[in-house]
Amino acid sequence: MPREVFPSCERVCVQCGERWVQRDGQPPRAYCTTSCRNEAERQAARGAVPVEPPLPVRTFTRQVRAQLHTISCAWCQAVVTLEQYPGPAPRYCSPVCKTAAAREGAAERMRRMRARRQQLAQGVTQSEIS
Repeated sequence: MPREVFPSCERVCVQCGERWVQRDGQPPRAYCTTSCRNEAERQAARGAVPVEPPLPVRTFTRQVRAQLHTISCAWCQAVVTLEQYPGPAPRYCSPVCKTAAAREGAAERMRRMRARRQQLAQGVTQSEIS
């Protein structure tokens, strides 16, 4: 594919305002020299405040309303009415009850696991003897 050649054109430097004719066949430049370009970049870095685009106008805003749930707490059996956003109904009346139930569940799983290990250890010992 042949390289695109741009015609020579008269340009005005954005930094210093000097006129020059660009004849190098490259895309049009905004600055006459690299020193003008560097100076413009330095000035932009020193005092330029980036202009943020305006926020888009929202045409629709989703509104989700909280719902009231009357439940019996799975841990303390207290009957309470809780306000919650849509989703599964809550099981516990407070974070304290939820934490206590989680700890008790973990302790029960550990008890079962220890009992299973003891049974396996006793079974191996008895089979080795006979």
